[in-house]
Amino acid sequence: MERIVLLFPSYHEDWGDYVSEISVHIKCVLSYGDALIAEAIEQSDFEALITWNKKHFEGKIEVKVLTPKNTDIKNMMEINCAESFRWI
Repeated sequence: MERIVLLFPSYHEDWGDYVSEISVHIKCVLSYGDALIAEAIEQSDFEALITWNKKHFEGKIEVKVLTPKNTDIKNMMEINCAESFRWI
């Protein structure tokens, strides 16, 4: 059974490192908020991002981008997603 995990951006002690890492994603035409999500995803070992904003991420990050409507993920989910976590 697949598991669903919520991610948060990592803490950076050096402001310069933080700006450098986020800037890489912003240069890929991501908003600041989407860049934070992209950074958290790429720091993980996940294979996919599930989001209602597929067009914001597809082709801009290194993992598969799926929506909750994708049939691929419907089989993964045996929980009530709306009650279990917040979609990003």
